[in-house]
Amino acid sequence: MLAAILGGCAGRPPAPDAASRGAIAATVDRYVAASNEGDADALADLYADDALLLPPDHEPIHGRESWSSGGRAPTKGSRSARFGWR
Repeated sequence: MLAAILGGCAGRPPAPDAASRGAIAATVDRYVAASNEGDADALADLYADDALLLPPDHEPIHGRESWSSGGRAPTKGSRSARFGWR
């Protein structure tokens, strides 16, 4: 039992390799651009078909298609916030 508990304290996972970091950065770039442009379809493309989105003050949104085509994307009709990173 103690070995199982201590096994969970093995330390930090290894850092992602350069290719993984590049893929993550490219995805974040796409997310930021789509958010800033108010492009719900481009945002939806970043989610899995069976995604569950839990926006604040909103019912859960099930699935990529219901999120984008239902007009419930967080950027729909809003230009008050812009995102950036790096």
